[in-house]
Amino acid sequence: MIRLTALTKFSERDLKPGEKIVLRVRRHWASFVLSLIQPIIVLAFITACLVGLVWMGTLAFATDVVNLVIWGIFAILYFYYIFVKILNYWIDWKYDEDVITTERIIDVDQNYLFGRDIGVADLDNIEDISVRHEGIFSTLFNYADIDIQTAGSNTTKFHGGRTFEMKDVPNPIQIQKIVSEAVLVFREKKFREHKDDNF
Repeated sequence: MIRLTALTKFSERDLKPGEKIVLRVRRHWASFVLSLIQPIIVLAFITACLVGLVWMGTLAFATDVVNLVIWGIFAILYFYYIFVKILNYWIDWKYDEDVITTERIIDVDQNYLFGRDIGVADLDNIEDISVRHEGIFSTLFNYADIDIQTAGSNTTKFHGGRTFEMKDVPNPIQIQKIVSEAVLVFREKKFREHKDDNF
């Protein structure tokens, strides 16, 4: 049973007996930085426009107290909106993680401050692991999405089907190999246990 609360990370206490963590994966730092570009550009553009209009005297009506208060409230709300958006990007980047253990894959997706989606799949149910690079920055900074196709009834349906999506992971080819090796080791262990039980 996974007992995560808001803004906590998957830990050793969430493991089954005998299960060990093989790898923890978070999004690449470049994906976080790139997600900030749009709100920062919009913020800088609107701020520059307002300052320019006030400086040129076009917003001369903003000198009376009522209009100044209205513009101040608008500015505070807008800056608050941008702050919340940037904070949400940071929380998403900081607390989303994929954990590969000796028995399963756990996909933890933080949704805003207090929401969280957790998907779990046994390593035995993994059918395919593919890497998907999208865009020049993904290639330049060596991060990509890894799609993990699963099957079986012990798989928590996630992302609208039976596919785990590890978003913007660094060194995706290396992580793909680590997950493949973990699956192989798990299947060999199960085969040996099954073989020993039959003899």
